[in-house]
Amino acid sequence: MTHKKSMLVLLIAVVAIAASVFCASAAELVLAPGNFEIVADTSDAGDPKFGGTAFAAKELKDLLGEAFGAEIPVVVKATGTKKTLALLVDPSFERDQIRITVRKNGADIVTGKGKTCGVYEFLERFAGMRFYFPGPLGTIVPRRSELKVPCGTVDVKPDYTQRSCDMNWGLNGRWYSLKGDGYAEPEEVTNLLRLARARMRLAPRLMCCHGLNKFRYLERFGKTNPEYFALMKGVDGSVFRDDANSKWTGHRGQLCHTSGIWEKEIYADAVRAIAADGYVDVMAQDGMRKCLCERCMAAYSKDPDDPQYATELIWGNTVRLANRLSAAGIPGVVTQMAYHPYGNIPSVEIPSNVMVMVAKTGPWAAGVPGKLDQDNAGIRAWARKCGHRVWIWNYAGKFGKKQKNVDIPQMTPRAIARYYSSLSDAIFGSYLESRTDRWIYNYLNYYVYNKVSWNVKTDVEALLAEHDRLMFGAAASEIRAYYDRLEDFWIHRISGNIVETDLGPVVREPTEYQKWVDIFTPAVIAEFDGYLSRAAAKVPPASMEARRIAFIRKNFYDPMKAASDKYLDKVDAARNEIARAGRENRSILKGTRFDAPEEIELDGAEPRFKTRKQSIAGLLKPDTEYIVSFFMRHTNVVAKAHNGGAGVFVTDGKKGCLFPTPAERTGSRGWMYYETKYRTSPEPGKNSFVQLGVSGAVGKAWFKGLRIEEAK
Repeated sequence: MTHKKSMLVLLIAVVAIAASVFCASAAELVLAPGNFEIVADTSDAGDPKFGGTAFAAKELKDLLGEAFGAEIPVVVKATGTKKTLALLVDPSFERDQIRITVRKNGADIVTGKGKTCGVYEFLERFAGMRFYFPGPLGTIVPRRSELKVPCGTVDVKPDYTQRSCDMNWGLNGRWYSLKGDGYAEPEEVTNLLRLARARMRLAPRLMCCHGLNKFRYLERFGKTNPEYFALMKGVDGSVFRDDANSKWTGHRGQLCHTSGIWEKEIYADAVRAIAADGYVDVMAQDGMRKCLCERCMAAYSKDPDDPQYATELIWGNTVRLANRLSAAGIPGVVTQMAYHPYGNIPSVEIPSNVMVMVAKTGPWAAGVPGKLDQDNAGIRAWARKCGHRVWIWNYAGKFGKKQKNVDIPQMTPRAIARYYSSLSDAIFGSYLESRTDRWIYNYLNYYVYNKVSWNVKTDVEALLAEHDRLMFGAAASEIRAYYDRLEDFWIHRISGNIVETDLGPVVREPTEYQKWVDIFTPAVIAEFDGYLSRAAAKVPPASMEARRIAFIRKNFYDPMKAASDKYLDKVDAARNEIARAGRENRSILKGTRFDAPEEIELDGAEPRFKTRKQSIAGLLKPDTEYIVSFFMRHTNVVAKAHNGGAGVFVTDGKKGCLFPTPAERTGSRGWMYYETKYRTSPEPGKNSFVQLGVSGAVGKAWFKGLRIEEAK
């Protein structure tokens, strides 16, 4: 053997010996029942919404206890006889900063004020736990006899310091109960909310939400300083100040922003707020109304059609306030939102002590062509204006004025992941307005929102695949197909519902007809049932996976199916023809002209065929409720006048009833059943009649089976 070869063999041997010594001594903390204890200051209750050290210690104790099937002791001071998991707080850390230092004899979980964050980081990273929603069905706790944790130090900080959603607005909808099959009572909801907030690792929200409201200016100055309040015009044409005696019925106490209130009262309140909280929110009151005084009118945009007419006025006031605070040596931050009617970027420079929040649609804008790119460009423009990242307020919630899209799950995790990860160059966080009718509809949205907010490089596909596997086992593919379909429908057919109007395409909330006849058709509902049925067949009965599938069916599918059935029972022509055939016809109409089963065709393009009319003089009783019902289909009906469209009009000569609703009178629809109630006046007139057809519109309509029956 040559000298070089001898040296090489020796070197390999040395390396091998060193490696074996390192592996043998390296480097694991091995935890098992009875060999470790949790060390924590249990006197620290902390934030009631997120919990302190005591709550963090209880979570660590309970979850590891569940994993090991054993009781884990919690002590204030280490006994010296066991390995330790110590919960520590470092005042120099940022709120959600985490450092986990692992040694062979224990681990230190060090955090800032966000004391629970470190516990969940440890449990997720090293114990494989996952927290999708509170309760055993939404929590993954792998059972084990021991836990091996590699030695070393892990440092973690969230990419977005602001992470919040509607968890604290009381707008989360109904909560499932862990105590039975019903919905949770208020006390249980409070506990579930606290648990969800903590495990989602949200952050307390730095407020920027119509902050001038909290200073109660109307209550304080409504009588003494009416000049502080907006000069407004009522519906009767009268002009008044929105003071304590105001006629205004909207958000009361609308301000005159050129009255001097910013220089005097708002400045004084800002000084006090900063002293208490470190910041002041000076966002104007919601539903801001235009003050008609000369000073305000002169300060508004010179373009009368500018929807953001108050941009220069509000931002000018905000900047002067912030500069005055700086000049006075008062540290702290002024928060202000880019919001209607002051959402444009102003000409004035934004000082560093102003924290700008930008209100934009958010992830659900993905379903509207061009909307997402336009919104994101606006956010980035604000960041460039400020010279640093801003934060955003988004609207991924059910907030329609009428329908609210109840009973339809808004499951959109991919849209949320794409949206928040894509804006990391422009934002430092967000508030997700995410109200809903059932909290559980948001569970995966919230989970993904949290993960991406902590790490914008999160692989969402891997995250969802893990969720599907851990939650549903062999049924993962069926549940993923179901969830993907829900997301596609929501983004493109619900939140992205585009209606063509005379003014061009407009995004509108779908009508009940569109939702249950055009979008979630009986075939689609059956498709959803198929996913869940096949999923249930793939897992062992009574298993956790089976229970989860049953839970999703109960909370996601069943409400949608019931809503679909309820609507179709009301409007489906075939169902109601059968129902009608089984009951007595008590219609007051004489003859068979309108009540016949034969179709009556009326063409809005032909004046003489637009409508047909029948007198019902003397047939209507005074102050009596009637049920008006009929079958109608129509095609290409376009309104040309107010309330124009296809429908039926009933009048007793003094008051009338036009049916169906405006949204149902236009466009094209197959045969539908319509039914409404109509109460006559105390003294019906002689000119009583019923009229059907196409009025104030063009297009064709067909009618049959019109009845006017006294309600019983």
